[in-house]
Amino acid sequence: MSDAQIGDLVEDGPGGGRWIYTDRRGGTPILRPVFGGTGNTREADHPNGLRVIKTRKELHAESPGFM
Repeated sequence: MSDAQIGDLVEDGPGGGRWIYTDRRGGTPILRPVFGGTGNTREADHPNGLRVIKTRKELHAESPGFM
């Protein structure tokens, strides 16, 4: 199981790109692009391999209006 929490900036497996972890559906993390609408969400390709780049708290400290 990944240590990622909802709101974290994550990488979806090796070379999987960076995403915001937004929700869980049936135990599967739901991701959206950092700069994209919520209509662009998708299920994680590597739900147990999400690597936390920055936590929600760190993102908020850098840009209070981001989330």
